[in-house]
Amino acid sequence: MNKLILLFLLPVFLILGACHPKEKISVNHLQCEHVVNPIGLDVVHPRLSWQLTSSVNGEKQTAYQVIVATDPGKLSDRKADLWPIPL
Repeated sequence: MNKLILLFLLPVFLILGACHPKEKISVNHLQCEHVVNPIGLDVVHPRLSWQLTSSVNGEKQTAYQVIVATDPGKLSDRKADLWPIPL
């Protein structure tokens, strides 16, 4: 299940990293259902949360996209086969 969570959050890192490649943005305090490393979930729509820190004053997140796939290769092609959530 931990691999599923990592595959779940990988796109968040990729999108945030691509937003401002020259600026330092980091994602901290990743949680799913208010737990840092959940082993198993029994909810259909889990709540995700994270905090951003940036070297730029006033920087804020305006969007996100969650893509879940059975293998990392599909994620890099942006092909969700487990849990697509449209924007």
